[in-house]
Amino acid sequence: MTYNIAINMDDRYIEHASAMLTSVFYNNPSMKFAIHVITAKLSEPVIEELRELVTGRYHQELYIYQLTEQQTSPFPEYVNSHISMAANYRLFVADILPKTVHTVLYLDCDLVVEAHLQPLFDLNLEGKAVAAVEDMWSGKEDNYQRLGYPRQYGYFNSGVMLISLDYWRSYELSKKFTDFLNTHPHLLFVDQDILNGVLHEHWFSLPLEWNVQDGFLRRKCRIRSEYAGQAAAASKHPAILHFTGSRKPWDEDCMTPYRNEYFKYLDMTRYKGHRPVISEHWKRKLKTDRLLIRLHLKSRRYRKDLGGAY
Repeated sequence: MTYNIAINMDDRYIEHASAMLTSVFYNNPSMKFAIHVITAKLSEPVIEELRELVTGRYHQELYIYQLTEQQTSPFPEYVNSHISMAANYRLFVADILPKTVHTVLYLDCDLVVEAHLQPLFDLNLEGKAVAAVEDMWSGKEDNYQRLGYPRQYGYFNSGVMLISLDYWRSYELSKKFTDFLNTHPHLLFVDQDILNGVLHEHWFSLPLEWNVQDGFLRRKCRIRSEYAGQAAAASKHPAILHFTGSRKPWDEDCMTPYRNEYFKYLDMTRYKGHRPVISEHWKRKLKTDRLLIRLHLKSRRYRKDLGGAY
């Protein structure tokens, strides 16, 4: 049986997409995958890199879909943000993928898979549109005020989603997503806000280990209070590590205790040995922070039991 995974990306994310896909293949050697790449434009060299990795090295299937200008033009660019315009492309997955594909696992490129994915694909969606994990910022009331629905429904992270394409097609969700954008001009995380705004009553909540976000690792856990205990437990044994936020492992200022998990998979790709250049200014800051933490003059950002130094 072939299992379908969808990603969206542009040229800038080829290195990180390579690490993510390698983590999928490495930890699921017995599974057959079809990788569906949704993009507005990929250069030929990047497409060739993907072919070399997916079909050449790991003997999996690769499909690339180019969105039309009509599909991408309504959506704004993220200004001064780590979030790419490509993040919006997932909204069209049901229209782009063949009708013969009924379920797909969507994965962001800024994550690594640490476990076997079979249990996720075996999940019964129970008639829901999507299965996802509570977002680390789901405790913020302004999410619900901005999107206009009650807090009781929660707010999910769109970086890992098991999607019922049949449901999306049946209810013409891509049109509803565009309509929601047009009637809500003050969205913060455009694609994620749209998905929650439209699907807040139609999503299945996954165990948190399937999308362990940076906020789960913090000394002060960032999630709705009723999920705090689950987030702490999930962060010790993540099935999927998601490097949410603006500080990614490939940036010098990333301090997540799981940073090296990204480099472990990166070193299995053609980008082996790639590391961020650490400036002298940042080295001095880290040294100062370590001293202040030892003297109890500064609090740790991350939980000590996870092995983080900060």
